[in-house]
Amino acid sequence: MGNTAGRARLLSVLGALVGVLGVAFVVPHAGDALTAVDLADWCRERLAGFKVPKRFEVVAEIPLLPIGKVDKPALRALARSAG
Repeated sequence: MGNTAGRARLLSVLGALVGVLGVAFVVPHAGDALTAVDLADWCRERLAGFKVPKRFEVVAEIPLLPIGKVDKPALRALARSAG
């Protein structure tokens, strides 16, 4: 898979059945077709099991605040609506 992720952010969210889980939001480079399975496989090859996010969301863009920081409440809302 190489270096195909343009931007990525990891966020902790409350799970419905388990406590807190990691959700990775990834923006692929233009023209790349990433899937959640590709990302999970890539992470499992390189990280300890407990460090691999439980969910991956491939998104068009990471929401930002007007000052340029990541809009974490918007990402949490996106995580709730997606899964």
